[in-house]
Amino acid sequence: FWGLMANATQALQKRRMAEAKKQFEEALALRPDSGDAQRGLAGVLMAEGKGDEASALLLKIAEADDDNPDAWSDLV
Repeated sequence: FWGLMANATQALQKRRMAEAKKQFEEALALRPDSGDAQRGLAGVLMAEGKGDEASALLLKIAEADDDNPDAWSDLV
């Protein structure tokens, strides 16, 4: 899982969106409730200009962890 996350984050930083998206999705297949992987995927969606999809995913993350202020701040 963490290897996928590291690879996905690196791909995102290098603007290799297809690779980053694939890696985050593979990480989510292993840990579907991972907020880190969901936030990473939301970052890819934002970079792809899919703000509505990213916002919906970020809202889902925040609602699942409503005591976490960082989850809510991602929506701002």
